[in-house]
Amino acid sequence: MGALRKFFSFALIGAVPLVVSCLGSGGGGGPSYSSHDFGDNDPKKVVALGDSITEGYSCDDETRAYPDRVAQMTGLTVINAGSGGEQSSGAASRAGRLMDKHKPGFILILTGHNDAIFDRSPGSVRGNIRSIIQSAQNRKVVPIVGTLLPIGAPRRFATEPAKSYSVEIRSLAKEMGVQLVDIEKEFGDGKSLECDGLHPNEEGSAVIAAAFADKLP
Repeated sequence: MGALRKFFSFALIGAVPLVVSCLGSGGGGGPSYSSHDFGDNDPKKVVALGDSITEGYSCDDETRAYPDRVAQMTGLTVINAGSGGEQSSGAASRAGRLMDKHKPGFILILTGHNDAIFDRSPGSVRGNIRSIIQSAQNRKVVPIVGTLLPIGAPRRFATEPAKSYSVEIRSLAKEMGVQLVDIEKEFGDGKSLECDGLHPNEEGSAVIAAAFADKLP
């Protein structure tokens, strides 16, 4: 099911706690991962790693963090490990500890927006995300990596860096054989899905969640 279609199916979902465990059959509609060796990790647990977009910074009262929505859509336990203001280097430094603590079957990776604001090199962002993916694979955790949200006014100075990171992320996902969620393409060039040029509005949050949910069992 496409992200926009799934958004309309789940647009009225209520708010949920930071760590969400949903009962019922759930199901994200993605691969079954039946042949994957999860080791001692819990295939029904997900860590969402990222910055304030993951944490749930909102410009209005309606917007809910996308990890909460993923839990509702899939029936999986989703741990929101977003950290506002963090760059991809910080996410890379935290990833291993988070996976060791929570033993998730999956890790959702959405980072790089703050790197774009500081114009970090595409190579450094690629290297940090590579490190997160490798850390996950070493622990038998399935990594699912997202491209960046398009960045617009009043932060247009970060638009091109963000685009260049998304190019690198697509290439890296292909190189390492990991699941890619192309958030940049899901948002498209039409109506803005951000409330301040960076953070998703209600519709944008739902689109991100649906895109990630499509890659989960």
